[in-house]
Amino acid sequence: MAEEQVQEVVQVVAETPENETPSIETLVASEVEKVSAQYKKELQGLNRRNTELEQVLDAQKKMSMDEKERLQYELEQRENAIAAKEQEIVRATNKDKAFKFSSDNSIPNGMLDALQFDNWDVVESNLNILKAVVDSDRKRIIEEFKTSSGHSPAPGGGSPKGMINQAQLHEMSPAEVTLALKEGRVTGFGKL
Repeated sequence: MAEEQVQEVVQVVAETPENETPSIETLVASEVEKVSAQYKKELQGLNRRNTELEQVLDAQKKMSMDEKERLQYELEQRENAIAAKEQEIVRATNKDKAFKFSSDNSIPNGMLDALQFDNWDVVESNLNILKAVVDSDRKRIIEEFKTSSGHSPAPGGGSPKGMINQAQLHEMSPAEVTLALKEGRVTGFGKL
């Protein structure tokens, strides 16, 4: 085992260009990758063996039962499989609803990764909490942005010459708004 590790380090060093020495990070990353691949392979073998043993135990259990017990056991197995499939469908449906809610309410989809989708009432409650947090953050960021824009309002509440205030902004076409934003002529938002 130790000889194999030394041989692998020598191989990594040999693969490194002559004018460059391998970094510790490269050596560690290489070793981690090899060990990870080895463990994944072993895990797959153990999972396969576990499945085989479960099948053998199941067959032995069925052989020790009389006809009525065997049929009852098979019925329970089928009912359990159906219940598991139904739960998968519920989770998928709840996840779809959650992503639609997220999209409709501008909640980043990445925030949904932490949710469990088994029960819609719980999911909906968590989504409403997320929505409140996101909305609160948006308001805070917008207020900070407005107060730190660097533009001072003109005397009398108007805009400095050439600047567009928010009321004028609402009357403009999307193309005009985009141009004004690029030019930094919108008061209260700064130059984008």
